[in-house]
Amino acid sequence: MGADLLTAMLIKPAGKKLDYEKALEVAENLTEDDIPWEVWDNLFQGDPPAFGVSEQELLDAKEMVIDAIKYVKEAVEEGKRTVNVWAGVLGYDIIITGETSWGDTPEGVDEFNYVYGCKKVREALGLVDYFEQGG
Repeated sequence: MGADLLTAMLIKPAGKKLDYEKALEVAENLTEDDIPWEVWDNLFQGDPPAFGVSEQELLDAKEMVIDAIKYVKEAVEEGKRTVNVWAGVLGYDIIITGETSWGDTPEGVDEFNYVYGCKKVREALGLVDYFEQGG
């Protein structure tokens, strides 16, 4: 077995500033149904309980999304994380994170997936749903 290249990306209109404050506000008010499956998968190491989650589990899931938003800000705005930005590609800026891995998820991949997977947060930030754009 060899190493795999694991990546995640976020896409925004070229030159547009991301609205982190709005995204954090939205994240505080997420419901169980708003939380993307990637968060539940990591929180429960699989699907959430069939009978719903506890108030504490929902708070933990929201905190994971909030931390992911902060991670993206550190990566994109503050240069504290490793990302590549391809600016102005067909009118979009493409922000990519990831690296080769022998099994563990590289830093940033989960965080990018949490932000992308949470539609309300993605929209509040100003990101593009690349599947709706023909991606």
